[in-house]
Amino acid sequence: MRVSFEIKSTQIPTTQQNLQKKELYFINVIKSWRRMKILGVDDNPDIMSMLGMTVETMGHEFDHVLNGRDGLEKIRSGEFDLVFLDFSMPDFTGLDVIDALEKEGKVKQNNIVLFTASYLNMDDMEKDLKKRGVNSVMAKPADIEQIMAKINEIESTL
Repeated sequence: MRVSFEIKSTQIPTTQQNLQKKELYFINVIKSWRRMKILGVDDNPDIMSMLGMTVETMGHEFDHVLNGRDGLEKIRSGEFDLVFLDFSMPDFTGLDVIDALEKEGKVKQNNIVLFTASYLNMDDMEKDLKKRGVNSVMAKPADIEQIMAKINEIESTL
């Protein structure tokens, strides 16, 4: 998507102060349309496909991996605005990823939304994970509206 602006000659500011106001206005317009980089980490390719379609339909960039170890490496790169992380993956779980990031002091530096299919003690789990720096916990299956709302919520904080 390309964004362009047209300024008529009557709109060109005549003083330095007006010029600065126009620059701030355009900077705020550009910030309000920000293409986020979003990472999905889940061993289920169908979930990653659905998440990817949702993210890209919203105009954001999407990348994904199908296991926790690769997810940890991608998160460590620091290039993502938001990470959707599955709690329950074989070999290296979402909780293992959180533990590793916490040891490095990097949980709070990332907007991580943890997906879980477990409803047992979900409120307690969410409280504990939020204390550790996780943004939120979403129950699986999450519907598209919930995912879009979470993306918009995170985008508004950037």
